[in-house]
Amino acid sequence: MNSEKVLNAIRAVAPAERPTSNSRIKPIRQLTGLSFNEFWQVVLDLEDINLISLEIVDNEIKNILIHESVE
Repeated sequence: MNSEKVLNAIRAVAPAERPTSNSRIKPIRQLTGLSFNEFWQVVLDLEDINLISLEIVDNEIKNILIHESVE
């Protein structure tokens, strides 16, 4: 399932309780094997159901953080 691919990639690039940085978002997407649009759709869906949080600064996503309950 794509959501599990995204969560696993986030964990691999930015393990436990460390948010990703803007520079790590591309490697996360590449690990999933999903297209750009597919990746962001899954990320937004995961945020909608509160599995992850996105930090947005000046209309740009700076960090992705997995909520502790997911781990």
